[in-house]
Amino acid sequence: AMANAYVLLTLLTAIYAILGVNFFKNVSEERFGSFFSSMFTLWQIMTGDDWSVLVRELFQLTGSPIGVGLFFVSFQLLVTFTMVNVVVCVLLEGFSSAGAGDNSLSKSYHGSKSVEEWHRHV
Repeated sequence: AMANAYVLLTLLTAIYAILGVNFFKNVSEERFGSFFSSMFTLWQIMTGDDWSVLVRELFQLTGSPIGVGLFFVSFQLLVTFTMVNVVVCVLLEGFSSAGAGDNSLSKSYHGSKSVEEWHRHV
């Protein structure tokens, strides 16, 4: 399940990276000049690292704040708020099921050991 969540997150980010190259390559060559620089920029935005400065800069450079806003708000909603939470939920589910599994193994081990000790004393 974890691999599926990461693949889906990477796929959505890659789609937005391709769109970012197509939309912003001529305006911001440093951030959206290639697929990999676009992926890195979107990773920065996904982590919340100074993304509002980048968006405001693109507002001024493109002269189309509606298009820039739609691109980045939809990215934030789909990838940052939704998919990152899915990845975190899958991680937490894995930790909780692993913890429950260890607990039951520990109880069964201690239970069998106490039975052996009881047989030894009887």
